[in-house]
Amino acid sequence: MTAAGPAPSGVVTVTGNARTGTVVRWYRDLLAATHNRPTLSASRDGVMIHGQVYLHTIPAEWITDATLAYEALKAGAGDVSGYATHRRADAVGPLEPITQEAR
Repeated sequence: MTAAGPAPSGVVTVTGNARTGTVVRWYRDLLAATHNRPTLSASRDGVMIHGQVYLHTIPAEWITDATLAYEALKAGAGDVSGYATHRRADAVGPLEPITQEAR
């Protein structure tokens, strides 16, 4: 998350994972997020590019944010929930935008 907050385009989710802990995922759009097709993700293990994606097509801000999220998660010293633009009300529910009031 840059000083201005999450990237204006795309969808970002922050979820828990039993194996790797917290994972931040960047999706191109809501459809990709709905079908769980991330472009980029960050966990305490590192930053991963998913699918057949060329690095130069990923917004530089996303790469910077993913690297910062990884560093915070690896150090165990950061709340990365501020990166999220969307969340699910429950495990199988639809993605809902996070409003500034809900942060």
